[in-house]
Amino acid sequence: AVNMLASRVLRRGMATSTKKVDYLVIGGGPVGSSIAYHLALNGAKNIAVLEQDLSYRTASAMLSAGGIRQQFSVPENVKMQVYGADFLRNKEAFTVDGEVPDLQFHENGYLFLTGERSEHILKENYQTQQDSGATWIKMMSKAELEKNFPWLNTDDITMGTFGTKNEGYFDPWLFVSAVKKKAQAMGVEYIEAKAVGGSLTGAAGSYNIDHITAAFTKNPSETVSIQAGQYINSAGAWSGRLVK
Repeated sequence: AVNMLASRVLRRGMATSTKKVDYLVIGGGPVGSSIAYHLALNGAKNIAVLEQDLSYRTASAMLSAGGIRQQFSVPENVKMQVYGADFLRNKEAFTVDGEVPDLQFHENGYLFLTGERSEHILKENYQTQQDSGATWIKMMSKAELEKNFPWLNTDDITMGTFGTKNEGYFDPWLFVSAVKKKAQAMGVEYIEAKAVGGSLTGAAGSYNIDHITAAFTKNPSETVSIQAGQYINSAGAWSGRLVK
């Protein structure tokens, strides 16, 4: 199906150019831009980010509240968000030509609540968070909840956990803009184009991507065929469609 789509695109008479990179990140939102940044930070070269709309008008992140929390049940998620909080505070990570953006990071915390029936789940998650480095998560009794959150109806609540720091929200637009600008300053190339096809090699169950065909957003009649050493799918809500 991918080959057929690529063939249909090319048969329309589009002027196709070719490009080779070491890394092709598909999706230039917070995940894709952060991946590109961290690749460059760790010495990778020849990195390209393919983003279909650099205005990010319909990007999921721009339509969100930009929340960050460490209260997860899986250690990997907790550790990533512990790093994420440090990353948001790392001014050097975002500084370009002496300009330091204000990401509007507000640490208002997240509050998780439970009743008697699921206390054991909250306790297990709390221990996972503590073991993963999020020691600022505080467990609260019913009495502590009533004292700290007097507006809360605790009739069927027995305990809760609250992030006393490093949890809250930030401006997703400012974040993406800052990471993108920093990545570009580190040599990452951004291409405003949409993946519309490509080709695969290999047998069922063991495919390799030969190339990705992308149509330029501002001139869809032109495409570029991109070959990469590694392809990274960070298309967010469009990830499944991209793979299809």
